[in-house]
Amino acid sequence: MINPDLRTDLKQQVTLALNLMSLSDKRRLIVLGTAQSLIGLLDLVGIVFLGALSSVVINGISSRIYGDRLSQFLDLVNLGDKEFNYQVLFLSGGAVLAIFSRIVLSIILARRILTFLSIRAAQVSVKLFQRVIDKGLDFLKRRTALRSQFAINRGVDLLIVGCLGIIVTLLADAVSLILIFAGLLSIDFSFTIVLVLVFATLGTILHLALKKRNEEIANLKTTYEIASNQKIQDTILTFREVYVRNQAPQVLGDFAHLRVSSAKTIADSMFLPSIPKFVFESTVIAVAVCMGLFQLLTSDLFRAISTITIFLAAGMRLGPAMLRIQQGIMSLKSILGQISPTLEILYDLGIKDLESLKTESKISVEKSKRFNTKKLIEFQDVNFERTDTPKFRLKNLNFSIQEGEFVAIAGRSGSGKSTLIDLMLGLLEPTSGDIWIKGEQPGIAIKKFQNEISYIPQDTHIFSGSVRENVQVGVIGNKVTESEIWQVLAKVDLESHVKSLSKGLDSQAGEFGNVLSGGQKQRIGIARALISNPKLLVMDESTSSLDSETEKSIIELLKNLRPKITIVAIAHRLSTFVNADRIIFLSQGRIKAEGTFEDIMRQNVEFRKQIAILRKTH
Repeated sequence: MINPDLRTDLKQQVTLALNLMSLSDKRRLIVLGTAQSLIGLLDLVGIVFLGALSSVVINGISSRIYGDRLSQFLDLVNLGDKEFNYQVLFLSGGAVLAIFSRIVLSIILARRILTFLSIRAAQVSVKLFQRVIDKGLDFLKRRTALRSQFAINRGVDLLIVGCLGIIVTLLADAVSLILIFAGLLSIDFSFTIVLVLVFATLGTILHLALKKRNEEIANLKTTYEIASNQKIQDTILTFREVYVRNQAPQVLGDFAHLRVSSAKTIADSMFLPSIPKFVFESTVIAVAVCMGLFQLLTSDLFRAISTITIFLAAGMRLGPAMLRIQQGIMSLKSILGQISPTLEILYDLGIKDLESLKTESKISVEKSKRFNTKKLIEFQDVNFERTDTPKFRLKNLNFSIQEGEFVAIAGRSGSGKSTLIDLMLGLLEPTSGDIWIKGEQPGIAIKKFQNEISYIPQDTHIFSGSVRENVQVGVIGNKVTESEIWQVLAKVDLESHVKSLSKGLDSQAGEFGNVLSGGQKQRIGIARALISNPKLLVMDESTSSLDSETEKSIIELLKNLRPKITIVAIAHRLSTFVNADRIIFLSQGRIKAEGTFEDIMRQNVEFRKQIAILRKTH
């Protein structure tokens, strides 16, 4: 599980996000951030020009002599000896140009920074996904698919683009504020100090008042988003059960509760940032008016108007900057509440920086064994214990499978059949002992002998796409000819059905294969496994959804492929037991019997009972 200290430590999260980037990427980010910060000077230039403009206009209209400070500034910009109209035109044009340039450059730099960070986040997601895959099936099963999906995609974006993008913006706005306050100090020291105190106090109060609520909303947003998506997916995948049991009203009720709750949190998350906006805008106007009134009472009308103009101009730049800082801090708190799934995976994988993210699976450096041509698969003193279910164990598994054999793995539910297959394919690693496929450890064999090993699950997953795409999925480079696809479809008795479809091979299979029957989906799964001409075929009772006639034809097909192909199948149906060359019978995590069908019928009472039940059901 996630380290609780990682959830709320902003400094640690920013450090983690930076550590997931290369040194050159950090340098580039610093350059872009510095450039964005320095363009805050344009804000100061625009404010100074607007202040000078207001003083020139007021003094010019009233035919007053310019003050010393205004005269010095006009001389500095070479306007001291120019006509009134020229001074007004130059100052107004300079103010507009400075402020407009600030806006345009900010947009350009912000875009470049976000694009840069987004690309880096995408690269981190790919590497993280690879690490998750390398970690294996046991790691994947610790969390739901949607939680992992959120963590690898959205969570990484929030960690890198969200955290670092906001930090860069905050620094740029902070520099802009400092420059503006520095300029205002030279104009009116006392009023600037008052302005600083007002905004600082206001920002602190808002932060403390909204901080806790913002964190709560962020956590709820993530929870409701994952839960509502999970509810939709579960309903689609179990639609028949939901419909037959008339559970649709309950499902809709649960979904409605999640969506309404989610809608409230979304509304709250969108409303919270508007509170500081209203407060800051009102404060800017109130402070400027108060300053003007004070100047009017203690000085004169002209100085009061000039003061209001300068501080309103400054406030119009200060307000948005202060607002962005306030919202940026709130967004960071919100992000910390949403990236828990990502931090959980990073913590579980021990990823702290870019180097650890690149670490390859340990399986790639494991030893190889000299291949015994007679033994395709070997289990030597293999033991396995689940991390999440300590009571489940596979104990002292010793057996081998010859090339060209058809071996059935038998046993009651929970005896360890699927776990044995997962170990054989390298999806799980044994607690102790050795497993070999063609003299290599399973993970290496899978990589070394690509397309020579195929697996057919009990329930075939059909991807959104055409029949063609579903059959050739997973084949390296998808280098399969159309004739080869038709040949394999004919072998699994799907050729005539696919030809009857409007677009043939390019007809859509539908999401989750919802336009196909259970048997048709299973036959596509078998075709998918056979398209690469494998030498080892592992089956998880893959004929269970087929009718007896089709199952018989598939079994005959597989038998005819031998000795070119070795078959290992988890068996639940009588036909698989009878047609297998050899049966490995598991009970309570141990191999209780091994041999032909007739051998085990004689040796094991438990197996005889299982066969008797199968014969009654058939």
